[in-house]
Amino acid sequence: MSILSRYAIRLILSYLAGVIVIVVAIFMVLHVTGILGDAAEGDFPAGMLLHLLALRTVMALPSLLPVGLYVAVLLAMGRLYDDNEMTALATCGVPPRRIHAAVIAFSVLAAGAAAYLSFWARPWAAVAFHALRDQAVREAGIGQIRPGRFYELSGGAEQAVFSEARSADDPRFVENVFVQQRDADGLSILYAARATEVVDLQLGYRFIRLFDGYRYDLGTNAKHCDITRYEELVIRTPLADAPEKSQDHGLSALALARSSDPEDAAELQWRIASPVSAFLLVLLAIPISQISPRRGQYARLFVAIVLYVAYSQLLGTVKKWVANGVWPTLPGTWAVHALCLAIALALLAAHRLADLHQPRWSAVRRVLGAKTGPEFNG
Repeated sequence: MSILSRYAIRLILSYLAGVIVIVVAIFMVLHVTGILGDAAEGDFPAGMLLHLLALRTVMALPSLLPVGLYVAVLLAMGRLYDDNEMTALATCGVPPRRIHAAVIAFSVLAAGAAAYLSFWARPWAAVAFHALRDQAVREAGIGQIRPGRFYELSGGAEQAVFSEARSADDPRFVENVFVQQRDADGLSILYAARATEVVDLQLGYRFIRLFDGYRYDLGTNAKHCDITRYEELVIRTPLADAPEKSQDHGLSALALARSSDPEDAAELQWRIASPVSAFLLVLLAIPISQISPRRGQYARLFVAIVLYVAYSQLLGTVKKWVANGVWPTLPGTWAVHALCLAIALALLAAHRLADLHQPRWSAVRRVLGAKTGPEFNG
């Protein structure tokens, strides 16, 4: 690899590192709100927040890497053109295609990294994320209750718990606890001075132990109330069901390829789209970065944003069409990739033709500031 190729790749890597940090930070800020909401509602311990957020970020990396690479190449190549480095290299007999070839070769390596993240890292993170979340949801109970708030112990508001404070001498207990139970026999309200719980994952039940309290049975018509005094009462409730999730994120590529389900085909094409888009977006960024500085950097940025948004939105839409059976599996999302490739090649060809029709001495004149004279004609 030549010195110029290494220089261009180092420049891209420097921009790529900064872009990835910014993109990942934005992604984490956008998704931390939902996870914090679940933690606040008691769906899982707050201590699992960072672990879940890290796994969620790994799941998103296959989609974040191509856009990060796209922006990095756009900024790096744009800098070479804006600073007239590409013009200076041309005056020394180094054509732009040599730098472009190095960038494209680097994009192949980046596509390989995107393939690893898409086919291996993302499924592993998806399985770990859902397993950890399911376990946290199943185990959440009195141990995660925040005093002063209402919590549902089972679906449909059949059982709700409220506690006034957590015990100062033993954090496993909560004090001044109220439990509402609603079933076919009517409504029951239980009060306990103290309460704790035992979770049995094998049996799939939560056992809530209430101490020193009263039970108020209102019945179905609430015309009479039976009051029972107790020293200890145990309530058995089933553990919360795991939240519904898409299982295809954790399936292997071979399992997805063997499946006849359109959703599995869409998931497989979505995984393939990550390395393919990493390569295609680099091809697209190269001609966009060659927009004349006289037109301003905003013109380049506008074109880049429009093309990327159109590509990503169309790719996501076709993926949904394939999953719903509206669009055939073949060509599937490959039609979007083919369209992006055609646009990139057309832009590259247009810039190539412009370079061929440009006089050789014009680049030298722009760099040296030479005046037009008879010696330059011909």
